[in-house]
Amino acid sequence: MDVEGAQMSRQGDADDASVAVARLSTRALDRGNREAEVREYYGRIGMGLDLEPRTEAGLEFEAATLILPNLSASFGSVAPVTWTRRADLMADGRDDICISWIAGGYRFERPGSGDARTAPGAGCIMPLDRRFSATTEDGSWTACIQIARDLLVDRVPGLDDVAFDRIDRSRPEACLLFDYLWSVTHLPIGDARAATVSAHLVDLVALALGSTGDVARGAQEGGVRAARLLSVKLYIARNLHRSTLSARTAGQALGIGARYVRSLFADDGTSFSDYVTERRLVAIRSRIADPSEALRPIGDIAAELGFPEPSTFYRRFKSRFGVTPSEVRRG
Repeated sequence: MDVEGAQMSRQGDADDASVAVARLSTRALDRGNREAEVREYYGRIGMGLDLEPRTEAGLEFEAATLILPNLSASFGSVAPVTWTRRADLMADGRDDICISWIAGGYRFERPGSGDARTAPGAGCIMPLDRRFSATTEDGSWTACIQIARDLLVDRVPGLDDVAFDRIDRSRPEACLLFDYLWSVTHLPIGDARAATVSAHLVDLVALALGSTGDVARGAQEGGVRAARLLSVKLYIARNLHRSTLSARTAGQALGIGARYVRSLFADDGTSFSDYVTERRLVAIRSRIADPSEALRPIGDIAAELGFPEPSTFYRRFKSRFGVTPSEVRRG
């Protein structure tokens, strides 16, 4: 994408293109050309769609797109806009399945089918082998996954007949898909994990679209467990300071059982308690080394992050890092 204001970066090794992030902001583009450039490079070339602004202010657009094997995933924001898959654009031969969520929902129109609406924040299924238009008046946030159709056709019975609004976030499998999509587009992914993350997203999309039998069971063991584990890890990161943090409290918050939580970490080669301890120690070390925390007693920082007993903390810290907390603070 040779456009000023669009940036491509690798999350892994520079010589391996298995995972990359493309960022595009209209704020970084020349106002006189930006609408045409975004419509051409991001819309027609990138997604196979045309973008038409709905207001006189024109096209305002921010997006970061994670490019993985066989799919892409985006998060961003857009001014009121209509996305259109026209007959002339269909000459590109794409038949990907695009699923898009947007703050205000979509008015979705298909030739011969009239128009319908998705609820605010709900997913809209947009197959690129058909003409359609999707209009929103509120794009304060938007998310999208575009996936090769041949990865789904044998996994989802009646794929061509799936309702455009099936990805309803009130359904657990749809929530898992959205949450995992959000996580992997906001966290670094190394090249070594690119294919695995892509496979997990395919699992979750297939499950949300209605896979059954062995495919659904495989998704439960693959993508679902990966999404659950990531959600638990994010919960832990937000709650390291809580003395009540446990597999039971994490499971209760996320609607899963404590035994299931412990099994997720066992499959990941660790335990819930060991993982929590590691994250707490890393967080404490970061704060001890922070100059803005130089006047805070080390014991107070440790207690805030789950180590109320000083002797236990100092022993664990020295065992983990090979130095004392005071040595870390002295640099």
